[in-house]
Amino acid sequence: MQKSKSSEFKVGLFVFAAAFIVILSIFWAKGFSVGLTMQEYVVFFPKVSGLNEGDQVSLNGVRKGKIDKIELQGDSVKISFSIDKDIKLKSDYYIYVAATELTGGKVLYIEPGKSLTEVPPGTPLLGTPGADFSSLMNSFGDLTEDVKLLIGEFKKSTENLNVVIANVNDIVGDEGLKNSIKTTVSNLSVTSQNLNQLVNESRTGITGLTTKAGNTLESIDLTVGDNGKELKNTLLEIQTLTSTIDTLAVNLNKVVNDINNKEKGIGKFLTDDEFFNNINTTLTEIEKLSKNIRKNGVKLNIF
Repeated sequence: MQKSKSSEFKVGLFVFAAAFIVILSIFWAKGFSVGLTMQEYVVFFPKVSGLNEGDQVSLNGVRKGKIDKIELQGDSVKISFSIDKDIKLKSDYYIYVAATELTGGKVLYIEPGKSLTEVPPGTPLLGTPGADFSSLMNSFGDLTEDVKLLIGEFKKSTENLNVVIANVNDIVGDEGLKNSIKTTVSNLSVTSQNLNQLVNESRTGITGLTTKAGNTLESIDLTVGDNGKELKNTLLEIQTLTSTIDTLAVNLNKVVNDINNKEKGIGKFLTDDEFFNNINTTLTEIEKLSKNIRKNGVKLNIF
């Protein structure tokens, strides 16, 4: 009986050991075959957030490997990962940490590139930090500060614009300025009319005087001798004076027309007090000259 139990125990122990060896062999063979189809790489990041050992490695959105180890090396983060051997990384590869969810679930995302130059296995790779939720919030905070500054500058510009508008309203709404402009325009119109009348009257007199002087010059040319040149110069000066007065009258008419036309740019100068004073002074002098000519006439020294 004891021998029978001992034999059964040995048989059971043998079966158990055989099963254990078979199972161990299967796992070993599976792990070995997986190891033969994987290629190890190392990538360096300046920093990573939310990535853990064992997380998946995704190639263009398809899982092709996993993260084996994460460790610090100097001021960088070294990540060792393995992917299928049939994947070839190009020189324009792109590796970054991507989020599968808003607040978690990170993966190592690889874009293998399209260049003709391949990256040899074992070459250290450089990764680009992805933007996680906290980074986005920090960026949003910085953007909020910039928007606040922009709004502040806009308020300052609005205040300056209001000041300018108020100043323009003060100038436009100044009754004294309006009255001064009207008075100046009126005085300039009256002076222009008087000057035109004076020119017309003087032109007739000067023309007759010139004719008489010409006849006199012809009759006394033989007796006056050297005085003939002075008389000719005097007549030329009279003709020049007539042309100058005509030109002045035309120019004054143009000025009056420009002032009466509100679309012309001369209106800008009418807001200058110094300009008003100069105009009034000029009109006063012209008025005095007109009265003097009317009263005393034009004196000519023939000899």
